Amino acid sequence: RNEGRQLRTKLHNLQGLIEAGERTRHEQLKGIQEQTSSNEFARVEIIRLKSHISEIEEEVKIKEEKIEEVTNSLNLLDHEHDKLRIDCDKKDEEIDRLKKHLNELTIQQNQLKSELTKLNTIELTSQNHLATKDKELNYLRQ
Repeated sequence: RNEGRQLRTKLHNLQGLIEAGERTRHEQLKGIQEQTSSNEFARVEIIRLKSHISEIEEEVKIKEEKIEEVTNSLNLLDHEHDKLRIDCDKKDEEIDRLKKHLNELTIQQNQLKSELTKLNTIELTSQNHLATKDKELNYLRQ
């Protein structure tokens, strides 16, 4: 009888251990399934992110090409601007040279006007003198 009780106790203990083992195995399987599901989600997410990164890299490449085009255009514009500035400087120098020449011509014109005025004065004086002499000559002839 005592042996029967001991055997039943052992059997009961063994059944408890088997049930605990089953529960542990079930929980471990559940954990493995969750981990597998989580890993699969992570793999899908990694693939999605890699695709997104590729799209971004392509956009960056396109923008870098546009930046290079704009930079080249700006460099050409800078070069043209420099050429125009040099041309303007030459034109300014030419304008200054022509202004100086015009001033010289204006001075010469004023000198010639002064000479002409003197000559006109001399001519009038001479005509007056001749007229006076003509009158004197006519008076003496009478």
